[in-house]
Amino acid sequence: AVELDKIGTQTTDFQSKINTFSGEVDRISKVDLETGFRSLQDTLSQIFQAIQGININLTSLSTTINNISNSINTGFNQLERTVTSAKDDIQTQIKTSDAAMQQKIEALQAETAQLKNSNKTNQILMIVSLCLSIGILALLFFKLN
Repeated sequence: AVELDKIGTQTTDFQSKINTFSGEVDRISKVDLETGFRSLQDTLSQIFQAIQGININLTSLSTTINNISNSINTGFNQLERTVTSAKDDIQTQIKTSDAAMQQKIEALQAETAQLKNSNKTNQILMIVSLCLSIGILALLFFKLN
């Protein structure tokens, strides 16, 4: 009888475990794996779409940065050419102006030399005229006296 009670207790315990496992099997069998899989696929699809959107934005940003960089390089090269051209023009103008000033200085020096010679000639003529005038006045003075 004790053995039967032991077997009865073990059978009841075993039946309880079978019922628990049956409940779990029923619960698992009720889970709709297809719906869960579709839900996960939708989530993964949304993640991949978000990643694709980020990649498109990064590509656009990279293109924009390259365009800005090219614009800056083009502007810098154009500015460099403009500065070089302006520098060359200024140097040419300075050389032309320098040559013209040099010609004017030489002309003024020649004119100054000519005026000095003319001034000396005028001084000599004035002295001669003064001497003649004094001589004529002296003659007149002596003839009158």
